[in-house]
Amino acid sequence: MNKFFILIIFTILFSKNEFVDGVVAKVGSNTILYSDVLQTIQMQAMQNGIDLSKNPYYIDENHDNVLDFLINQNVLFEMAKKDTLIDVSGDEISSTLENEIDMMKRRAGSESILENILGVSIHEYKLSLWNEIEKRLLIERYQQSFMVNISVSRAEIITFYDEYKDSIPLLPSRSKFSLIELPIQPSWDAENIAIDLLTSIKDSILQFNNFEDYASKYSQDPGSNQNGGDLGYILRGNLVNEFEEVAFSLNVGEISEPVKTKFGFHLIQLLDKQGEKIHVRHILQEVIPTENDKKLTEEKLRTIYQQSNNKIVYFDSLAYQYQADFQNQSGVFELTPDDAIPVEILSLLNDYSGKPELLIPIESSNKSYYLVFVKDRKLSEKATLKNSWQIMEAMAKNNKITKEFEMWITKERENIFIQTF
Repeated sequence: MNKFFILIIFTILFSKNEFVDGVVAKVGSNTILYSDVLQTIQMQAMQNGIDLSKNPYYIDENHDNVLDFLINQNVLFEMAKKDTLIDVSGDEISSTLENEIDMMKRRAGSESILENILGVSIHEYKLSLWNEIEKRLLIERYQQSFMVNISVSRAEIITFYDEYKDSIPLLPSRSKFSLIELPIQPSWDAENIAIDLLTSIKDSILQFNNFEDYASKYSQDPGSNQNGGDLGYILRGNLVNEFEEVAFSLNVGEISEPVKTKFGFHLIQLLDKQGEKIHVRHILQEVIPTENDKKLTEEKLRTIYQQSNNKIVYFDSLAYQYQADFQNQSGVFELTPDDAIPVEILSLLNDYSGKPELLIPIESSNKSYYLVFVKDRKLSEKATLKNSWQIMEAMAKNNKITKEFEMWITKERENIFIQTF
């Protein structure tokens, strides 16, 4: 329901200031600290573009509402724990962790910058978030069980629009387009360069027993190379499958052969094993496409461009195929808001001439090429029932859910122990 804690890394305004923390509320078996309230307010301020240094009363003004929100979240958690039909798997928690860490990296700019902000390694941060994400997923699943039974009629949508039309924001600029992202795929030659280097490094480490030195010098993992490749203790399920399978199979002190993952090739050394947790370090070598790999990709790109010119159906079928084959940004997109479109692609769409056309391909910053078939582009406009019926339906439904949820949670709070201080 709420994604507040995703932005935690950007709201450490008070992290270096000393303040007296303490319990502000208890909900069932859960405790809410003053720091929890502060952290949520900081994230809320960041989302709303509010500078707390220039709004000294913002925290006091929002304290009670945020505390009430946190109490409700914990009420939902208590209820979710009692529902035997609701369960969250380790794979779901791990997947959510990976997605949110990736988002945080993009917002920070790089993994190393993120780790500097967090003050801990990415892997340590994941471990600290595991229980929090499990709790949030349980809450979301429990809420969904409530919301799934709520629907809105056509009359309710019209009534909602008539009541709120003056306060509904303008529709953002939107584009209808198809995208083929053609990755520059490394050849066996490119992979062998990384494998040969790691094999040579392993031979040297076995001779001189200096894994840390080689990791610091050669590893291309910015999150661990300065720590001699040390990833700390990792809980099973927090690593990509190929890495994890090898790491858990090693004996303590053993160094693996080069292991291929989506990040490149790794040398892995197991330092300790405690049940479902392992302490490992690694050396990463990314696979860098050769100039010949790039030329081959450019040739394929030209072929696709020539075959697709003014053939929307053909282009769409390729877009779906590339999406399935490479799990990248390829796909067919209906009217998509500008803020949901990558900047590199949006820069192409801004040149739309007013008629469907296959745009000139560009090389991306993601070791790939973009081919875009733009079909339509609408500039910002006033929302009406005619041009945004589905949006109005969603807004009317959310409005109804909010009202019914408030009544529901108020009733449920009576059945759970709550104490505020």
